[in-house]
Amino acid sequence: MNLSINLTDLILTEKKHIYLIFFLPVSLIVGSTMANATIILIIFFFLLDCKKENNFFFLKDNNFYFLVCFNIYLILNSLLTGINFDGLVRSIGFFRFILLAFAILYYLSINNNKYEKSILKFWTIVFIIISIDLVFEYIFGYNLVGFKSGYHSRLAGFTGDELKIGGFYFGFILLISYFIKNQNPKICYIIIIAFIIISYLIGERSNFIKVLFICSIFFFFVNKIPFYKKFFYSIVFVLFSSIIIYSNNVWYEDFKIRFIDKAINFTKSIIKPPVKGVDYTDPKNVFDMHGCHYFTALEIFKKKPIIGAGVKKFRYESHSQTKYENFICGSTHPHQIHFELLSELGIVGYLSLMGYLIYFIYKSIKKFNIKKDYYAFAGTLFLLATILPILPSGSFFTTYSATFFWINYSFALRNFFTFEK
Repeated sequence: MNLSINLTDLILTEKKHIYLIFFLPVSLIVGSTMANATIILIIFFFLLDCKKENNFFFLKDNNFYFLVCFNIYLILNSLLTGINFDGLVRSIGFFRFILLAFAILYYLSINNNKYEKSILKFWTIVFIIISIDLVFEYIFGYNLVGFKSGYHSRLAGFTGDELKIGGFYFGFILLISYFIKNQNPKICYIIIIAFIIISYLIGERSNFIKVLFICSIFFFFVNKIPFYKKFFYSIVFVLFSSIIIYSNNVWYEDFKIRFIDKAINFTKSIIKPPVKGVDYTDPKNVFDMHGCHYFTALEIFKKKPIIGAGVKKFRYESHSQTKYENFICGSTHPHQIHFELLSELGIVGYLSLMGYLIYFIYKSIKKFNIKKDYYAFAGTLFLLATILPILPSGSFFTTYSATFFWINYSFALRNFFTFEK
């Protein structure tokens, strides 16, 4: 697999700022400040290029106008629910993600997709380095720069004590896997299976389930082999994985605790209301804790069903137990996109965004059947997995989670555009 990058085209190009797209995944690992600075610079040069070429193509797109309207709702929501500086800043700042999506679409598509291969090669190199680092940490207990996870059965990677490397894996695995398949179909499946195993080893159950979900669907469609063979290979993979897990007592106990016991506890926690006196911050009750967050979000929603508590207000409402009859759990966000939107944006914001995303995914899949753009399909599957119900997730509005979402959204947008060659 050739991962060398054609530097000549990049050095000679007038668009030196294309390097910012290269750097975007790295900036997410470095931290939110670096990521936001990179995003702002990408947008700045993108708008300059649009002005220079007199081609603000996104102004002709209905998706752009819906997202702008939703952004306006966020701002109004922040004002109507009581001005909260953090929430207002986040609402106004949401616009950067809209422009980021169209900027990435533009730079990957211009000049007959001239820069696409080099960008994806660099992202692949970053992804492989992170994968090697995670395997190293799994074996030795610390990663290549000495970071250790303070949490049992979780890997930290280069994100350190933030323990969010699983989101990075979920955000890029399909795009990188399909790129590898295009480069070397013979070894791609071994590498992709290795990626899936590493996603499991990271220990973030929700992200692993989403990774398995999107990879299974994607490679059922991307491989031009008979359905019965795909089904057979899937059964063999499941059986082989099960044998490996059950043949090793340590792996089996770890698997049982991570995916069976805590899944059962989680199911119980969303059926039965939270109980006073239970320590939901105990790592052993991590899924119970998420269930408690869900109940908290519903309590907030029931009190303010129309427009919600306000952007970034969950963190304040969830610590105000005097406002609610039932026991609630304080947190920065509900750890689930549906409950986050309901509690903070109310039924108006929830139905607006969810209705749009479901329609967008439906239209994107229909257009995929015509265009057969598998990168767009990969981005669409990421969006679908993001809005799966029940499974825990990061906050939709934080820089880290949002950037992955809008990167994949930009790839899905390819189904709606045809750039001049």
